[in-house]
Amino acid sequence: MGGDPAAEKKQRRDVPTVKKWAATYRPQVLKFSKSPRNILRYLDMMEAAIGNTRICDVKPRDLEAIRAKLTPTTANRFRQAVSPFFKAAIAEGFITVNPTTSLRKYDENEPRERVFTDGELGKIFEAANRLADPHARAAILFLAATGCRLSEALNAKWSDVDLDGPLPLVTLHRTKAKRSQKIFLPADLVKVLRTLPRIGSFIVAGKNPARPRRDLKRPWTKVCQDAGLQNANLHDLRRTFTRLAARIAGVHLASRAARHSTVTVTEKHYLPEDAQATAAVVEKVGRVLPFSKEKIA
Repeated sequence: MGGDPAAEKKQRRDVPTVKKWAATYRPQVLKFSKSPRNILRYLDMMEAAIGNTRICDVKPRDLEAIRAKLTPTTANRFRQAVSPFFKAAIAEGFITVNPTTSLRKYDENEPRERVFTDGELGKIFEAANRLADPHARAAILFLAATGCRLSEALNAKWSDVDLDGPLPLVTLHRTKAKRSQKIFLPADLVKVLRTLPRIGSFIVAGKNPARPRRDLKRPWTKVCQDAGLQNANLHDLRRTFTRLAARIAGVHLASRAARHSTVTVTEKHYLPEDAQATAAVVEKVGRVLPFSKEKIA
């Protein structure tokens, strides 16, 4: 009532589509996000579904239709990833309401807790050593021996490697923390890297030596098949590394070795309650308590 229809029509035409706004928003993700790859994946998912829709016309039901095709955990990550996209649009005056606010959070499955046993680790190393590709072999051993994230290992460069210093290490620049971090290399891994052919600038060379390798899906599948492992993923190596570090040196040093932001992250996601270890501690405490040697009635 009392508005200017022509002005309102023009203002609506000035509102970008999801696809156009995504092109403007992506540089912000790359600059400020700790995990740009995951966020961009969800933006691509949204753009593929409703890219031609003006952002002022995006309704919660449109986003819910996308989430309905995802697992509960992924649906929650989708909501978390695209919410700032619409917040930025609000800041620019394109919309007044964030359509993600009414999306409910799904109940998720229990977080993954798998760690490899000593026997499984032995089989993994044996299978990795049989791989024909020396770079895939080195990558899997690198992940197991450093607790490194896959993306960090694949983006690590030879120029950031110091094998001759008093503490052999690799300086990682593309990290989740968005800052350079150093990881130390055990002696056996140093031997592996010394014999690894240097093809291009990246430690883990792929088909195109000028670009980082995309993934390790094929070699890891081969390793799992040869080792007789099911439902095993590469990130389980990081969890196993952290669990071993905690048992050897305690949770604080394990947290530092895994380069977690806080010890709480280590405890919550990488060191869930271990019934066997907990029972062993209780038993050790019980042995030093002054229980009566007489049989208790």
